[in-house]
Amino acid sequence: MNILPHKSWHVYSQKNRDKVRRDEAKAEDEQKQIQDRSIAADREHRLALLRERAQKRQSNAIGGEVPEKEHSQTDDGSPAAEDTMALVRSQDSSVKKQHVNFWADLETQDTKSKKGNPEREAEEKRKQEKWDRTIAMHLDSGIKGPKPWYTSLHAGSMHSSRRRGDDKEFTKVREDPLNNMKALLDKRDKAHRERSKSPTSKSRLRIQDVNKRISSVGHQKLLLLFRGN
Repeated sequence: MNILPHKSWHVYSQKNRDKVRRDEAKAEDEQKQIQDRSIAADREHRLALLRERAQKRQSNAIGGEVPEKEHSQTDDGSPAAEDTMALVRSQDSSVKKQHVNFWADLETQDTKSKKGNPEREAEEKRKQEKWDRTIAMHLDSGIKGPKPWYTSLHAGSMHSSRRRGDDKEFTKVREDPLNNMKALLDKRDKAHRERSKSPTSKSRLRIQDVNKRISSVGHQKLLLLFRGN
């Protein structure tokens, strides 16, 4: 009998498969939310930089300096793609052989918030423990139900009472007269069968047969002698 599908820790059971699908969907939603927040923060950061540059150009133009080339904007007021690419190229030229990280401010804020924050550390620890419990396989967690009799405190008394009951039943069967008669008859039948199958009994029967034949031949000779006289 295959009892593996009935185990609660069986990884391919329907319950565990549904749980894995729910966990995957939840993780995907959380990852999507994090990505959306990162994209929104990046958009706000770039927009703030472009607005700052526009304000500098306006102040320079008011002061009498030659204004730089105006940056084009879309209909909704957001910076166009050319301004974004120009900003990226300027950052690449200022920082040589260095990866452009648009989320540096967010990472810095996250690092600062993590330092010396026991509540956040406790929350991260709880999340990690929850994840460990989710992916770990605990063989003893699926064992539920009544405990075996030998783990209880009264295991010795139960075992001794069970032995006393078995001894009582055995004594009753042993002292039954019908069972005694049946055992004696079985022994007698077995002895008869063994004697009939033994070689000594066969040879005895053969000797008796030969003796019968000899006696019959001698009887016939005697009859012939009497008749001849």
